[in-house]
Parts: sequence; C-alpha cells; structure tokens
Amino acid sequence: MQPSSSRYVTRALSAEEATFPLAYALALHKDFATFERLFRAIYAPQNLYCLHVDRKAPTAFQRAVASLAACFPNVFVASRPERVVYAGISRLHADLRCLRDLEGSSVPWRYLLNACGQDFPLRTNLEVVRYLRSWQGHSLTPGDLPPAHAQARTRYVYQEHLGNATDADAAWVVVRTPRRKAPPPRNLTIYFGSAYVALARPFVEFVLRDPQAIELLSWSQDTYSPDEHFWVTLNRIPGVPGSMPNASWEGDLRAIKWKDMEKKHGGCHGHYVRDICIYGTERARMSWDWIGFSYAALIASGGVIGYTKAGSVPSLAAGLLFGGLAGLGAYQQSKDPKNVWLSLIASGTLTAVMGMRFYNSRKFMPAGLIAGASILMVGRLGLKMMEKPLEP
Repeated sequence: MQPSSSRYVTRALSAEEATFPLAYALALHKDFATFERLFRAIYAPQNLYCLHVDRKAPTAFQRAVASLAACFPNVFVASRPERVVYAGISRLHADLRCLRDLEGSSVPWRYLLNACGQDFPLRTNLEVVRYLRSWQGHSLTPGDLPPAHAQARTRYVYQEHLGNATDADAAWVVVRTPRRKAPPPRNLTIYFGSAYVALARPFVEFVLRDPQAIELLSWSQDTYSPDEHFWVTLNRIPGVPGSMPNASWEGDLRAIKWKDMEKKHGGCHGHYVRDICIYGTERARMSWDWIGFSYAALIASGGVIGYTKAGSVPSLAAGLLFGGLAGLGAYQQSKDPKNVWLSLIASGTLTAVMGMRFYNSRKFMPAGLIAGASILMVGRLGLKMMEKPLEP
C-alpha cells in the first residue's frame, strides 16, 4: 500500500505544522479497521508515530499493524512490546517503551501525545499544533489530588491475577491485597488524573532519566492504574522541565462520558466499555435532528424578517408555512420535542440579531428585537418545562 493511493496526507499542510512536528504513542490490541481510521485521521508526514501492539493481540492483527507501519518512513512498531493488563503497570510500561523509542529519534518533535487504538480525533493537526503551542512548552497532565474513591489505588498493594474470562484481553485482572504500601519516594504528593497526556520533549527526557521519575516508577509497580497518577504527579513537581505545579484539570485533552457522571452529561447514546461511553449512531441522529429543526426555524425567521423589513405579507406566510412543514417533518423523524425548543432558541436568536443588524430600518429593528426575544423566551420556557439535562 502506498500512502498516496490510500488518501493519506503526503506533505505538511502548512508551514506552521511543518515547523512543529508531533510524536504519537499509540497503544493497540484489536480492531485493525478502527485503528486504521484513527491513524489516517491523525497522520502527517512531519510527525512521528510509535505503534505499541499488545503481545496478547492476535497474530493476524500484529502482522497487519506491522505491514501498515512498513509503508511509512515515520512510523514504527515499538521495539519491546508488553503483555498489557488493564489497570496494571504494563499499560504504563507500553507508553514508556514508545517514549524511549521516540526520544532517540532525530525528528525534532515538540510534544508527545499518547492514545489508544479506539480513539478518534475531534481536531485537525493544525488545531492541535496551535493549541499545544499556546502552552509554551508546558506539559499537559490534567488532574488533581485524588478523590476518596481513588485513594486506595496507591495506599494498598495490587497484584495481577489470571481470572476465569475466556477473552484473552479480560483474563488477567488487577486485584487489591490487604497489604498497605510504603509511602511514596521523596515524600512526593501523589495526584490523580488522566492517563492520556501531552508531554513536552524536555519533560520526556526528565521522565526517562531523572532519579525522581525512576523511583516513582519503581514504587508504582504494584499500584492500581499507575498511568493515572504517574504523569500528573511528576508534572506537579516544581522545577521539573515543562511542569505545572499549580495546575488542575486545565488542558484536558479528552472528550469522555463516564458512566458515573450521567447526571452531568445526559447519558450515553451508544454503549459503555469499562465505564466509558462509546458513541453510537443515536448521537449522530440527534445532531441531524437538531440541524433539521434549526433549518425549519431559519425558514420561519426569514418570513418574519421579510414581513417586518419590507411589509411583505406573502413573505411572512410562505416563511411560516414552509418553516412549519420542515419542522413537522423533522419532528416526525426524531420524535424528540427537545429539538423543537432548541430550534426555537436558534430562530429567536437569529431574528433578534437581524433586528440589531438592520438598525437603519426603524420599522424592522423594534419588530425584529421583539419577535426574536419572544421566540427565544418560548424556547427557554419549553426546555425548562422538560426538566432534562441538555446533551453536551
């Protein structure tokens, strides 16, 4: 396979991106087609990519990843793959293996980002570059002091055990023992945060070589999900290159719906895997429903605008008629009244804005503002009556 024949980007799309290469550490274990879609979306020839394939992964999957990597000069498979156990130290070791391989590269990458094979980007490479550049060399490790439910993860000894599951990926589990752990090295304060981070290159060099990082890694061997405290704890140490000692969840890089936070995000329109929402087609359908209602609202607003600006009764009638028909069709498709109120808010806002825009029309300005405010108020009241959280 040649990159150009598979619709991959074959050159840097801007000078800004060319002068700010990124490095990626991707942890893979299944679903080659899903991974390939992710890889195609994040690939850029100036970047560098390390692919860590779980040793437990099927042989066919390992071969497919190796074949893909062979097509690109800036992509390689990690030199010493781990047998990854969920929430075990091996998951952190997998990232560290890629860090070592990437750190030795001559490519002058600025930041390293880690991800898994089931991720998908919401931003372009240029947007990622501009966002990371704005942090001026600081590493992004979102997190804070551990909440109550996470404190036992580093206070007790955890061990890997072979369970009864037939799926190789779920057979090994990490279980808590009654033994308490010794305090962290150098009296470090342990933080809790995201396992997915963006690390400036000087910070990566610190992680791989500094005694503080090496001692923390050794201490973390028998903790639960150490990748959720390792990065953030090191990045809170004053004086560490690129560190942010007083940061919290700033710079969170992930859009995640956690199962235990449904009251905040309104539920998962898909299914949960390890308490993380995997978006389904329902999410896409809701987006299109909202677009349909908003389109209907814009048609109706156009009729109001035509009448108030030019005194055109046919324009008003046509706008309301076709807007109503479009809205009815969208409602029949979705059966979700929430979208009706959302579209009213959209049309009210547009009408009010148009009223302000045509300030030179004494007739239109007050009518547009009054109509827009009225429609907007109806939409807000409708949402309040439903008493349901909005989909973020």
